[in-house]
Amino acid sequence: MERGHYYSNSPLLQQFQRNLIQGASTVTSLADSLFDWTVALNNNQAADNIYVDLSKAFGVVCRKLVMKLRSLGISDNLLAWLESYLETEV
Repeated sequence: MERGHYYSNSPLLQQFQRNLIQGASTVTSLADSLFDWTVALNNNQAADNIYVDLSKAFGVVCRKLVMKLRSLGISDNLLAWLESYLETEV
């Protein structure tokens, strides 16, 4: 399963992580965040964000770890996504 397919079929990712979808950009994500912050501040609400850069996160993960995750019962869909990520990024 390719990452794009996983992202586009996940309702949670579609709603909150549009920047992971092909064709979206960091600028789009920042504009969305700015809008959300403005709405929250205008309504006297808190605005929290978490930014994670995974661009190098899996560069040191070995295939044995993927096999161990499988033996621990991690779902095939998640493992397929992880393997796709490793093949693309490493």
